[in-house]
Amino acid sequence: MAEHRKSTTDAQPEAPTASVARVVAGEVAQVASGRIYTLLAAVMMAFAGVFLMIGWQFGPLPLIEAQQYRKFTSHVDAPIVESWIALEFASGDVRAPEFWRASTNASGCIVVAYGGEWGTPLRRGFCGTRTKFNESWPVAHLHDLSPDVPFAWARDANGFVVPELRVDPGTIRWLTANVPNRFMHKEWPATTALDWLRIELDDPLAAAIAGWSAPPPVVKLAFDPERPAEALPVGIIAHRVKAGPSWPAVVVGFGVGLFVWFKATALFPLVQSLAPAARWILCALPLLTLPWWLDSFPVALRHFSSDLAMVVRDMFADIERTDRLVASEPGSAMLADGERLVWRLSDSVYADTFGTFRFMPPNPPAASNDAAFAALRATITAQVRALDDGPRAALFTRLVRDKALGLDAVAPVFRDAAQATAGDPAASAATRQAAARFLQ
Repeated sequence: MAEHRKSTTDAQPEAPTASVARVVAGEVAQVASGRIYTLLAAVMMAFAGVFLMIGWQFGPLPLIEAQQYRKFTSHVDAPIVESWIALEFASGDVRAPEFWRASTNASGCIVVAYGGEWGTPLRRGFCGTRTKFNESWPVAHLHDLSPDVPFAWARDANGFVVPELRVDPGTIRWLTANVPNRFMHKEWPATTALDWLRIELDDPLAAAIAGWSAPPPVVKLAFDPERPAEALPVGIIAHRVKAGPSWPAVVVGFGVGLFVWFKATALFPLVQSLAPAARWILCALPLLTLPWWLDSFPVALRHFSSDLAMVVRDMFADIERTDRLVASEPGSAMLADGERLVWRLSDSVYADTFGTFRFMPPNPPAASNDAAFAALRATITAQVRALDDGPRAALFTRLVRDKALGLDAVAPVFRDAAQATAGDPAASAATRQAAARFLQ
């Protein structure tokens, strides 16, 4: 009997322990299941969002725009008074610091000024298509903001364009705190990613060619006479009107998008707990914000997955009916108040070579990039020939130094001068040798 009582007593605590374990296991399973359903819902919502954006971009949007543009009966030419490239950097998406550009988008932005019978001149900001900021981005030679909408840099006293990037302070801090990938140019004098970016985009020869080969353009604007402050470039209006709606894309976009959207939103536990009528209303309410999804929807998806948001953002950029152009007040343009990174000849790593010469931009501008380069080469050759022997030797010594560091952006424009110097019997042996070393 004693043994029987002992065994019964020993077995009693096991029941509540097992019960607690089952409760905990159930809670864990429920949480895990909820997260899986939430992630699945987010993926389905992203899929639906792409199709809904197709439907919006190819149907209601062009009809609304066409109605709006009928009122744009007044026209004016507007010079570009400010321009920059806005860099949108997502540090949280960076997998390896040396590939930070893969997590960076770039958009050209301009501010134009125009006057009329309303009195005080107006200003309007425009930002163009968002694309990846890869190494081939045409910074100095950026000529178009969107189809038939010109872009132009400010110009210095030499007629060279002055490129400018604008970024948020967090981007500056990140670039300053991270080291560059030195694989391609190990000798560059750069200790941070920001130093590297400054040298990488430091190309005064490209800036000179871009500035000398075309006059500063003006932007042709159209506007509603009753609302002149809301002007748009004539080029983007013509492009959008010509594109028009595409009804097959509308049917497919909204058909697939709405079906998947309601399936996706029904997966959220909160939605599942509602009555059918309330469920439909809650799922349909976000669709009222569809006109603003181009920018806001990827931001909302970041709450579920940053990778998913980045993919959808890139897909949105690819499905736009025309190239993107966002009009706004100048102060509201993308990164209008951001940190400024400006590339001037006086601050260039080539300031003690290319920057020591005088330049007079051709009038009229050169007919092509090749003609602009020929004019630059001719003025450099003439000025080098006019130098005394000592300054000429010092110039080619500095050019040799730069080539050894991999800083050869301006080297092509000095080759004729170097060849002439290397064969000049009036030059000293040291000067001829310095020129010959530069040519090697």
